[in-house]
Amino acid sequence: MTQSARHTQSTTSVLMIRPGRFYPNPETAADNAFQRDANCGSDALAFVARKEFDAAVQTLRAAGVNVHVFEDTAEPEKPDAVFPNNWISTHHDGRIALFPMYSALRRRERRQDIVEELRKHYRVTDVMDYSVFEDEGCCLEGTGSLVFDHPINIAYV
Repeated sequence: MTQSARHTQSTTSVLMIRPGRFYPNPETAADNAFQRDANCGSDALAFVARKEFDAAVQTLRAAGVNVHVFEDTAEPEKPDAVFPNNWISTHHDGRIALFPMYSALRRRERRQDIVEELRKHYRVTDVMDYSVFEDEGCCLEGTGSLVFDHPINIAYV
């Protein structure tokens, strides 16, 4: 990472998780229109996902975006790890929010090492962990459909 430690949050930087395993999540596929049966095995699908991921990182970096890449861990298995925007969000005032997830497989994605790495490079003022609401059967899967550019007041959907 080339950025100096403790600078403020900015939409010129993104956090991405390079997929280790990638396949339709059996716990969420029934009610997620974007998931469908793959025409290939999970190893082949993960290979294609990694290739697409690497191309996206290269494209973003070529456009001047600072990309923080974290490798997915082999264990525990997490088919959706490439979508961290559902379990974590960062905010312009230095707050980080951790969200309660519907799927038990998705709950495995929350990683304290990622939060700690962000602390090394950004000003983190607070970590709000809402995941305790999972015990009450409540979930809120983060910012999966919105990206806010606060300096110019635009939301990308």
